[in-house]
Amino acid sequence: MRVKSITWIPALLGVLFILNVFTIALAATTSGSLEQDEVWSGEVEIIGDVTIPHGISLTIEPGTVVRFADGTGLQVQGVFHSTGNAQSPVIFTSRSATPSPGMWKGIEFGYWSGDTGSISHSII
Repeated sequence: MRVKSITWIPALLGVLFILNVFTIALAATTSGSLEQDEVWSGEVEIIGDVTIPHGISLTIEPGTVVRFADGTGLQVQGVFHSTGNAQSPVIFTSRSATPSPGMWKGIEFGYWSGDTGSISHSII
């Protein structure tokens, strides 16, 4: 009996590796400090305070909804771009089923946030 070499396995492993790296790159920091530049889109559930450190950027794409757990917020020390548009604004809101003012801390631009940023077509 002759055994055929299996040449498709290395290619499949390569594709799976690329998909895994791509998935990791899309993960949003939902608590703690960003360690690298991030782009958020879709639905993002914040479970703890999030900090954008000096030298790091966060870009939030049009149509993104960012929901904050009670008592959590976003502190900006780096670069922050909330780039909604008229048809697809960025929405920042509470994770609560019945949100009310003051449930989440909001977005704070720290004293040391000397970097640049922008907010357009965003509902806070």
